[in-house]
Amino acid sequence: AMVTSLGVSIPLRKRWRFAVGAYGSTGITFDFEAEPPGVPTDFLSDVAVGGAPIALAYELSSRVWLGAELVPLFGYLRNRYTLVDPTTGGAMPVEYTLRGPGIGAMIGATWRPTDDWSAGLSLRTPGMIWLDGSTPIGGERRDVDLELKMPAVVWGGVTRHIGERLDLSASIRWTDASVFGESKIEFASYSIPFVADAKDEWRFALGAEHEVTDRFTLRLGTSYASRIVGNKGVSPLLFDTEDIRLSGGLGYRIGAWTIDFTGGYALEGKRHVSPGNALILPGTYEASGPIVMLGVTLAL
Repeated sequence: AMVTSLGVSIPLRKRWRFAVGAYGSTGITFDFEAEPPGVPTDFLSDVAVGGAPIALAYELSSRVWLGAELVPLFGYLRNRYTLVDPTTGGAMPVEYTLRGPGIGAMIGATWRPTDDWSAGLSLRTPGMIWLDGSTPIGGERRDVDLELKMPAVVWGGVTRHIGERLDLSASIRWTDASVFGESKIEFASYSIPFVADAKDEWRFALGAEHEVTDRFTLRLGTSYASRIVGNKGVSPLLFDTEDIRLSGGLGYRIGAWTIDFTGGYALEGKRHVSPGNALILPGTYEASGPIVMLGVTLAL
């Protein structure tokens, strides 16, 4: 699903702001069709998380802002695949759809020590999403549950302001993604990790923004992120690669309205999984694709 991300920021008493918002599906879908004899069955995995943050910010001084938010979450997981029945050796179809609520939180600060420099730091606390559903086993429907641990995230960034029209930025982000391996999908008689062999993620980014005119802005960016899924966790249901992205964008102001557009591309990444490490199927896994984003802002 694709859900529009939106938000509104409202001034309260002097130095205070209140904000509410929603962000759409953050997740991914893998859809592998059967190609006998090597891939005898279809594989489908669909994962999504949406949130509705409620935030409060305080202007500690003209150069320091503090903020905090509580984030109600909603999760969705759908899997369709086939396993070998350990008792008969035949095909055992597995299919389930899980849904459920969750909660998370974040705190952060921005600081402008001089007119030429600004910096930001944030921490997303560990969270949790409680998902449940059912699956047909032996002619009956059995419960399936997942307590999905949401990872802690630490982010830091700095911007150098050059004159009145050029900004250069750099950031780093660490995500405690290894906790995905501690989250178990619980069936009637067994459990499997949500992400087998999960690793922490590091992400580095560089960006530039140039205000060409009072109305028109140009942007460029690039980023690198390490892999989250280890070799022993790669499968047609879930995999990733080292993520290298290039992007460019523009902004245009019309009165109280601002329209922002970004286009980019995630460069091709490959994973070579040996038979000794393969969770389901060995081979070469590849991922790449375009990125398109559109934003609209209204200053009331």
